[in-house]
Amino acid sequence: MAIQQPRLQSYRDALVWASGLLEAAGEVLTDTPGLDASLLLAHAAGIDRTTVFVRLPDRLSEKEANRFRTLIHKRLTGTPVSYLTGRREFWGLDFLVNNEVLIPRPDTETLVEAALEAIGAGMQEAGQRKGMRGGGLRILDLCCGSGCIGIALASELPEAEVVLSDISSAAVDIALRNRQRLLPADQDIVVMRSDLFEGLSTMAPFDLIVTNPPYLTDDEADAMASAGWEEPDGALRGGKEGLSLIRKIIPASLRVLRSEGYLFIESASSQSGEISRMLQEAGFLRVSVKKDLAGRDRVTGGQWAKKRI
Repeated sequence: MAIQQPRLQSYRDALVWASGLLEAAGEVLTDTPGLDASLLLAHAAGIDRTTVFVRLPDRLSEKEANRFRTLIHKRLTGTPVSYLTGRREFWGLDFLVNNEVLIPRPDTETLVEAALEAIGAGMQEAGQRKGMRGGGLRILDLCCGSGCIGIALASELPEAEVVLSDISSAAVDIALRNRQRLLPADQDIVVMRSDLFEGLSTMAPFDLIVTNPPYLTDDEADAMASAGWEEPDGALRGGKEGLSLIRKIIPASLRVLRSEGYLFIESASSQSGEISRMLQEAGFLRVSVKKDLAGRDRVTGGQWAKKRI
């Protein structure tokens, strides 16, 4: 679409202009036009978003204005803000992202919460101290993408051993960069390429496995591709019902899970019932579903009882 090119003399001018364009594009593009505009302006100016608002009356240089116009044009063509800035906040941490990985969503923080709640409950049952640091725990973030889930858990459990794995070499590269940026160099974290549990047996058993696997149906993935969605198809497409990979993960996890270990899976809300059934059939106890902030079923998980296998 053609974009008017007004003279953007101040940060305020730039925000007003861009917010108006993004709002006019409608919710199909974004339901947060003001937020998008401020994040992109901060990126164009090389400052943080808070500083943008402090500098609203200040003059915007021509170089900054041109860079900002380019970013807004790309946003209007559908490129997500996080791919334009190369960053996304998750669990209070600043993650690097690109179009080789899914953009971390706030809903996925539900998976981190479910894992921490299970670990806390398990430690209390074992009579261990409530102020946990993860000592002795071994955690796997399967299909890790940017590494946001595993790194978030590692930030809360600094004494845990954490493994991040993904089939995509490009995703592993991003996860490794995030691990290096966001966690201490001496923390016990492994980032590796793996096709599901292939090559992970030497690191087993795990006390906790968390995963946000591809779970869109083929029809949903096709529709998103037709609409110009830029996130990687391999991180979205889960087969006819969206459950192809999940059907493999649940039984295969039993080979690397410690007895009484936990498995938590993010999925679409419509899939939680079937995933619960599969977990129960595989021998998991305490199967439950945790809702996200919007009240939708988001994470299904349970505790494996080895004696029932």
